[in-house]
Amino acid sequence: MSNLIPFDFQGAAVRVVDIDGVAWFVAKDVASVLAYTNPQKAVRDHCKTARPLGVNDSFTLDKQTVIIEERDIYRLVIRSKLPAAEQFEDWIVGTVLPSIRKHGFYHSGQTLPAHSALPDFTDPAEAAIAWAKEFKEKRALQIERDEAVRTKALIGSSREATSMAKASAESRRAKALERELGISRDWKRVMAVDWLPQVFDLPNRVAYAQIGKKLSSISREMNLEPRQVEDMEFGHVKAYHVDVITEFQKRVCMDSDLLAKYRKRQEAA
Repeated sequence: MSNLIPFDFQGAAVRVVDIDGVAWFVAKDVASVLAYTNPQKAVRDHCKTARPLGVNDSFTLDKQTVIIEERDIYRLVIRSKLPAAEQFEDWIVGTVLPSIRKHGFYHSGQTLPAHSALPDFTDPAEAAIAWAKEFKEKRALQIERDEAVRTKALIGSSREATSMAKASAESRRAKALERELGISRDWKRVMAVDWLPQVFDLPNRVAYAQIGKKLSSISREMNLEPRQVEDMEFGHVKAYHVDVITEFQKRVCMDSDLLAKYRKRQEAA
């Protein structure tokens, strides 16, 4: 037997189907609320319990409607870029599911069905049964709350781990790009030295070549051999340590004859 339980999150419809006491969510509704541009693809890519609803008693859902279990909601939440995804997760874990588990339906504020008449506490046996039932219900509710807390912590840890992994990957890509362009903190290729065009007649391949030779010579003097870095135009070029470049700048300032042939005219005068 199946029972359709409609509710909404911030005005967006989300339908849940109670199948033999198990809550199944309409997959398209959940993916749409989480702002997936292609809900069907998101469900195919991320959900492991997705299946057609089949014959049901709702009278409003087609038997081909795809439904998912609770754990697949968390998979969609973790991968969602929606800022309110965490709020949706809190609502599902902290409000909707406990209400469904306790009352068999989503309680949106309406009055719950009245409990049966109070037991006759003058009868010790009936009082004991009533107390045991109350204790069992409170214990079950506490277990549900603990489960919700653990679920939230797991999702938070997964989200944090995912964010850290992305940040680490971005950092590695940025460093790789720096190495490729020769503009890292400690090593630079000739074309990345910003003060050279102020002194030398650039761009000029011959001038660049002569500057490179001088930098290579200073590198050997300072025991800081140049490194090879990738270059889109030339394949590979040399990158020089910043200490070598600083020493070269000092010599250029002190010796006006150093590579005078390749300096700008005002510098050579």
